[in-house]
Amino acid sequence: MSEQVKFESCYAKWDGERLTIGNRLVERIWRLDNGLLFAESLYDKIADFEWLKESSTFPSWTPPFLFDEERTVSFETSEDRSMPVSESSLCVMLHVASASQKMIYQFGIFPNASAVTGQMIVEGGIEAESVSTEDESAPTGVELQDASNKQEGSDEN
Repeated sequence: MSEQVKFESCYAKWDGERLTIGNRLVERIWRLDNGLLFAESLYDKIADFEWLKESSTFPSWTPPFLFDEERTVSFETSEDRSMPVSESSLCVMLHVASASQKMIYQFGIFPNASAVTGQMIVEGGIEAESVSTEDESAPTGVELQDASNKQEGSDEN
């Protein structure tokens, strides 16, 4: 089930367990475990230097909530020009979905840059309203005066 994509000097590989993204300057490798990505390698090809001495035991990104559910994973790539003034890049997305949550890991790499950008987008899970503990009737110090309650002849502005 290995998938591989190339764009100019950029490439991305997904083997069902490891995600590799690189170009002629740099290569990053992450391992997927229980829906989370753990850094395994950050290799500088020009200096011939591995920046990670061992695989990370902490995920690179952590969602606010993680449910113990079966997940499906899909790999997607595209050529991307995110802004009119930017160069084209390889955009890589790893979709990790369960019954109640979807996590999208989105990466970008440019042919002549020694960096890989990344972010996690989380959809679903526990809604913010259901976890609010604030008492909405408690004064905050930023209350607005209701003009309809103002009496005529009052010297309050």
